[in-house]
Amino acid sequence: MQRWFDMRDTLNHSILSKVLTATVTGFLLLMLAAQYSLQHQQYQALKNHVNHNFIMLQKELDSAIHNQSQWLETSLLLLQHSKSADAISSAIQQNDRAQLRLLATPFYEELKLHDHISHMYFMDLQRHALLRMHQPDFFGDTIDRTTVVRASQNNKGSAGVEFGPLGTLTLRVVIPWLYHGTRIGYVELGITLNQLLNTIQKGDDFSIILTMKQSLPSDTHSPATQPADHATIIFPARNHQASLHHITPLLNNPDDFSVASEIDRSGYWLKQQPFLDASGHEIGHLFLLDNLNAESSGWSNTLYITLALLVAITGTIVLLLYIIITRTEKERASAEERLKLASDAIASTADGILITDQHGTIIDVNSAFEKVTGYQKSEAIGRSPNILASGEQNHAFYQQMWHSINSMGQWQGRIINRRKNGEQYPEFLSITAIRDQQGAIKNYIGVFTDITEQELMEQQFHQAQRMESLGTLVGGIAHEFNNILAGITGNLYLVKGEIQEHPASIKKLETAEKLAFNAAEMIKHMLAFAEKGHIHQEPIEVETFIRQAIDLHLLGITENVRLNYLSSHTPIVVNADREKFQQVLMNLISNSLEALKQQPHPEITISSSVFTADKAFHRRHPDIHGEEFLCLSLSDNGCGISQEHIKSIFEPFFTTREVGDGAGLGLSMVFGTVKRHGGAIEVESTVGEGTIFRIYCPIYQADECPSSQSTVKQGYNETILLIEDDRMILETTRKVLTRLNYRVITALDGRQGVTCLQQHRDSIDLVIVDMIMPDMDGLETATMLRQIRPDIKIIFATGYGTINNSQENNMDDSMLILYKPYSISRLSLMLHKALHAEELHPVLTMSGHTDSAHGAPDSRNPG
Repeated sequence: MQRWFDMRDTLNHSILSKVLTATVTGFLLLMLAAQYSLQHQQYQALKNHVNHNFIMLQKELDSAIHNQSQWLETSLLLLQHSKSADAISSAIQQNDRAQLRLLATPFYEELKLHDHISHMYFMDLQRHALLRMHQPDFFGDTIDRTTVVRASQNNKGSAGVEFGPLGTLTLRVVIPWLYHGTRIGYVELGITLNQLLNTIQKGDDFSIILTMKQSLPSDTHSPATQPADHATIIFPARNHQASLHHITPLLNNPDDFSVASEIDRSGYWLKQQPFLDASGHEIGHLFLLDNLNAESSGWSNTLYITLALLVAITGTIVLLLYIIITRTEKERASAEERLKLASDAIASTADGILITDQHGTIIDVNSAFEKVTGYQKSEAIGRSPNILASGEQNHAFYQQMWHSINSMGQWQGRIINRRKNGEQYPEFLSITAIRDQQGAIKNYIGVFTDITEQELMEQQFHQAQRMESLGTLVGGIAHEFNNILAGITGNLYLVKGEIQEHPASIKKLETAEKLAFNAAEMIKHMLAFAEKGHIHQEPIEVETFIRQAIDLHLLGITENVRLNYLSSHTPIVVNADREKFQQVLMNLISNSLEALKQQPHPEITISSSVFTADKAFHRRHPDIHGEEFLCLSLSDNGCGISQEHIKSIFEPFFTTREVGDGAGLGLSMVFGTVKRHGGAIEVESTVGEGTIFRIYCPIYQADECPSSQSTVKQGYNETILLIEDDRMILETTRKVLTRLNYRVITALDGRQGVTCLQQHRDSIDLVIVDMIMPDMDGLETATMLRQIRPDIKIIFATGYGTINNSQENNMDDSMLILYKPYSISRLSLMLHKALHAEELHPVLTMSGHTDSAHGAPDSRNPG
């Protein structure tokens, strides 16, 4: 055993020695390669450094010439627009050099002192020198330099570098001298180029040499140095005498635009380019002399430091190799743990996941796949995903899907699949192709989400939007019908009062009046569907209410129909409109009776119970709040409703009956009434077995409300301002109010009404104003009326079944609402309360056809 351990140690030592030897050898080769690479990089970096400095020199020189030119031109323009400009212009025109010199001297001396200008010229239109400020005794010659000629040709400023008559290389700026817009001469300013080059060189770490091809007189360029066999060095004047014999061979080879050289034991890089004057001619060369010692020293230090670091890194890596090798197993174990964690995460995610090979055979699924599809993992592995195919997607769909996967690497979209039990369900599926390093597909991963509940909520949302649109349409139609019925019933009432001696005619009029109010009942059903009808809620004890309703309906049910009521024996109270709820029950029973016509043993069962809402209920009805509800259920064993029709049964005028057998408003009225009571309705039906309607209403506990009265009350000759935009209704209502012993002032719109109140401010006791009018509606009219008479009493008349929250928020407690069509008893009661009651109920509402059974037939009247 000990020998085996020794052999193992020897083997490990041999492997470690080989690894370390290979590592050291590799790093030695790496250091040699690094040294060569660093030296090459050093050369390139030095070259780039010189090129960068030369580009910077070019830019600085161009910028300095441009800026100095702009400054010189600006100075001349300032002189041309100064107080002395007219006098100078006169001196130029008269060739008065003495006067011209006297006027220009302060300007010239100021620039020479502070800005180091070299000269200043004044010239006439023929470019004859009128005055040289620096040589006043030399004049009359013609100036033919490029800058002057260009200024005369272009009639605008010109600038450029040129030699002067004394051999000075100068930046010159010439502008035309204008007098009252007319050119009368020229003026020139200049500054020596040496001045600009000195400014540039002061801020840089390189030297500048400027040479000229032409030889210049020694008396004019005494500071300059002229090496043998070459042009004159005019900048710098004295800085390079000691090195001229080294520079001269380079200067005499203008084709070598970039070369390295050693001067006075220092490494220099010399770079040059032709130097052009204002005419574009080459007059010399501009050289950049860059000392490379500092840069080279820095790169050498970098090289040594890098090599030292490589040596240190080599030793460190050799030391770390042993540690790395010993930790390999730990890292492998850690990787296996992470792989297991990733596998567990896939297995426990809420989305279903299946993985196939390149041939589409399932090789793995997670638990969510099992939960959604019903297939166990063992059942799915080895099979094709086709086990989920529902047949709802055609061949073209799958062709397009696989084309997208194979070309773009993925596909996602909605698809209908089938569970193991045969049930179809919608899912959102995403398929991704996994490729190997060569780009070939090796696996497919499918991730899907069951979106059954999501689509159910979307359907409910779209259905709610559809019902809301239909409700808006129905509400508008009902409003117009109510206005028409108001005119019809009002005129019938007035006619009856005028032919009391003709009983037969009165009877016919009463029949017409009854038909009109039957139409009003139908409109009320439409408004209930539209959720726009007015409801009068009161506490109702459910069991007593249902038994009374059943007793009422038993009179119209044939003996062969069995009507059952299953009570929960628990007192349940809801806050509801008794009449509308009774109509709901009547419509549902009527609907069931129609479905039971062909049933040999027809049966209807009504039940009431307390229902506690769960999460599923609130998902089905997200707009319903609360927990405790009355569940009123009505079931029958009739013919049932097909799934095709069940989606439309609550729409107005939808019916499966024959023409003339029902208007199709019964269930739409049920739907609207239930929604207005803050409830919900559900229906389940199977063709041939029957239908169950379930109505859910919030349970409410409240004291009983006093019942209304229907006595007709006469007025006391008060004055009423009636504002109505419909002429027919306006005239009819005026006559009715007159018969009720009121004086009436009429207006066809809100603005007329305001004018009437201004004219009869103290005599009008009450205003009746239509809620909906063009130009200015009822609320706007009421606001202006209150500004005239803050205490005026106002009643709003409307053909809509209710008012919206915005309208109600703009009303105060003294304002009343009268819903069309209304009865005389309601109208007279509201007028009496408004004019004589000391305390008014907030937003008191009256509806005529709700009390028609309690009053005389001639007590109804529209408004």
